[in-house]
Amino acid sequence: MLRKKTWTKGGTLDQYTHIDITHIQPIDQGKTKACFLASLLYLQQFRGNKHRFDDFTVKKGYRTIADGLKDFPQLAQGITHVRLRPERVLRSTPKHNHLPYLRNLIDNGQPFVAPFDGHFCTYVGYNQDGFIALGSYGNKGLHEIKETTLFADALDEIMY
Repeated sequence: MLRKKTWTKGGTLDQYTHIDITHIQPIDQGKTKACFLASLLYLQQFRGNKHRFDDFTVKKGYRTIADGLKDFPQLAQGITHVRLRPERVLRSTPKHNHLPYLRNLIDNGQPFVAPFDGHFCTYVGYNQDGFIALGSYGNKGLHEIKETTLFADALDEIMY
């Protein structure tokens, strides 16, 4: 079960099949609840759009992508929101294996954002053991999820 915190800070991209992030400027959400906004701004950077991200006055956390996109319509342009399973489906309900879908996005140079374990992250790589995401705490490194199928199947929604 994925009950405990499953993402950790750390990891190096050389251990993952990953997207080029050399042109991406790190974002620091500080002590705010702005991980959704940071993730959205990372996606916009991958699209070549530079937005100011030094003003994290967001004090509200988001539980779903749909709620967050409503509050940032100017940043939502060009972003695709995908529900991986219908709303109100119990986690114990059998589900599809979303792992190939998520890996295919990365293989095609497309990072994706997912809310997971109370934190939004922008995922940029994968390996046999898990996924790696851009950290939203400035230059403090990456986030790793050391799980594949359970992680992928636990996701309700993504944006890319």
